[in-house]
Amino acid sequence: MINKGIWIDKEKAHIVTISEEKTDMITLLAEELLEQPSVLEKPGGAQEIIKDRRVLEREKHRVNSFIKSIIPKIENANNILVLGPSMMGQQFSKALEKDYPILGKRIKEVVKAEKMTDNQLKALVKNYNWPVG
Repeated sequence: MINKGIWIDKEKAHIVTISEEKTDMITLLAEELLEQPSVLEKPGGAQEIIKDRRVLEREKHRVNSFIKSIIPKIENANNILVLGPSMMGQQFSKALEKDYPILGKRIKEVVKAEKMTDNQLKALVKNYNWPVG
């Protein structure tokens, strides 16, 4: 049985794999935001609203791309524990339930967790009360 814990925020994801033989951890980094060209004139009104929408839309696409890059690393998991300091854990969980329902059903819990060291994260995932069988 393979259990995986994922600590995720918008910049990176730490994936801890617990199997009967060993414990492994890999880190995936999100792609950097592309620098937006600065506008010389002072935007305002409708121009500012359009710019804000574009920024939010780009951020949404970047997060979705990041989530898709994580999927191949967790496909073989029997149980998944999602951890994170912000709403990203819940967003990740909802994306799995919506777009990857088989993986979404394997999520056992979504827990808010602050930044941890690698050893703390490994210990938390290893000592989690995983279902048997």
